[in-house]
Amino acid sequence: MNVCFPVHDLVTFEGFRLLSSILLVHKVTNSGNLKFDLSERRALPTKSQSDAAIFMCQLLSNLYQPIQVFRYDRELDTLYIQAGANDEIAVIINSAGIWEFVI
Repeated sequence: MNVCFPVHDLVTFEGFRLLSSILLVHKVTNSGNLKFDLSERRALPTKSQSDAAIFMCQLLSNLYQPIQVFRYDRELDTLYIQAGANDEIAVIINSAGIWEFVI
């Protein structure tokens, strides 16, 4: 399903930032409208990602490492965890639940 908004209306559209984070801009039409694709993007991590994240957070907690950042990136479909007293630990968990340290 697609929906179109005139570009000049979006400048004053209060929820534009939220809308643009949820929807994918499909194209700018010839009439100057932005066309959005309303097909849903994954809004939540997969079960495998969730399980790996729980494991990783428990591991970090057992090692007395503070977790500074925990973020799900819908664009990349990855979970990112940054931890440690000096933010020296960074982990990325892909949609299959496979985690790797970022150096």
